[in-house]
Formats: sequence, C-alpha cells, structure tokens
Amino acid sequence: MATIGFTASPTRLVEANGDSVTLTFTLSEPPPASGLDVTFASPVARSLAEFDVFASTFDGARLVRANAASSGVTLRLSKQVATVTLPVFKDDVVEGSEQFVYTLEPVPGYDIVPGQGAVTLTISDTATAPTPTPTPTPAPTPTPGSNSDTGSNADTNSSPWRTCS
Repeated sequence: MATIGFTASPTRLVEANGDSVTLTFTLSEPPPASGLDVTFASPVARSLAEFDVFASTFDGARLVRANAASSGVTLRLSKQVATVTLPVFKDDVVEGSEQFVYTLEPVPGYDIVPGQGAVTLTISDTATAPTPTPTPTPAPTPTPGSNSDTGSNADTNSSPWRTCS
C-alpha cells in the first residue's frame, strides 16, 4: 500500500521574529492525476488563527477548505512531495507559550508513515532567554593564626579582659 508522511520544520516558532513553519507531505508514489485530498486538524478550535493564512505559500498543494472550527484544513496534493509554509500571525495579544498538535486524518488507500502522522508546534510571543544559573560565592578559607572570622582572640595573653592574680 502507498504511504503518506506529514512533518513540520521548525516546530518552535516565535511570533515576534515573524517565524514560519513549513509543513511537508511526502507520498511514496505520485498522487493521482486529479490530486489527493488530505486533511490535518487540531482539537483546539481556532488554532489556525495563530497563523497568517492569507500569507501562506503552497508548492504542490492547494487549499480545498478549512473546517468549521478553524482548526484544520483539507489540501489537494498534486506532487509527490508538497509543502505549505505558514507564517505565524503577529498580534498584540500576550498569550505566552502555546502548543498545538495537528494530526493527519486517514487517507483512503494510504498508510501513514509511523511517527509522521502528527506534528506538535509550539508558538511563543517572544524568544525566551535561558535563565542564568547564579555562581555561588565561595566560602572564605580560614588562615591558621587568623581570628578575624571567629571574633575570638587566639592569643590569650594579649586579651584586654585578662585578669591579674
């Protein structure tokens, strides 16, 4: 049986950078002359609103329709390897880091390549710098004969509190 794979690169996107994701559909053999309809979707309603779908580019694929929940689309593939590039939509809403899983729906006559049936995309508003690990302040090393850290006087003969007998 013929196979289909569905991959994404990169999978971590930053809105402030204007990043884009490229979805790649790979068939083990050329699609039928009329094309092959494939659908991928997320369980999160309106997840496609995270992308500037009007600025998307297609190579070997064309949009057939979006689903009613705006969480997935059906594409018609016309090449054995087809790509869709989706730019992240820049908005002024602080959303933090969001994660979306898009799953390829079964395609009649095709097996989905193991490990290539879903993609997970993480979208952040801005790039996050790693939190630096603080360097601990080393503890002072006592010097023999020094008593400045102990508050005591090592030489008992010079103590101002010495009593005379």
